[in-house]
Amino acid sequence: MGISWLVLCLVQSGVICSLIGFLCSSIRFHRQQQAEIKELNENVDHWMDWSRQAEAENAELKRDSVNKRQETESAKRALEDLDEIRSVIDEIRSVIEKFDDGPILF
Repeated sequence: MGISWLVLCLVQSGVICSLIGFLCSSIRFHRQQQAEIKELNENVDHWMDWSRQAEAENAELKRDSVNKRQETESAKRALEDLDEIRSVIDEIRSVIEKFDDGPILF
């Protein structure tokens, strides 16, 4: 029984060592996965922040574009009004040039 007991102890020791090795390997793999998950979460947070900033800048640019468009439209209307005023002034000038009040009778 001495040798069979010794063989049994060696087999059990081998199984225990294998299980301990597997457990350590599993723990190491789990820690590595957790580190990678944490890094990926940080990357996601970074890109989400960047996306929010880009959306805010986009909204600001849209507001600026609308404001510029309104300014441009009002400037166009002002130029059209100025053109109308110029044409009226030209008409007045031509009428004044054609107006002949004749000789003064006094």
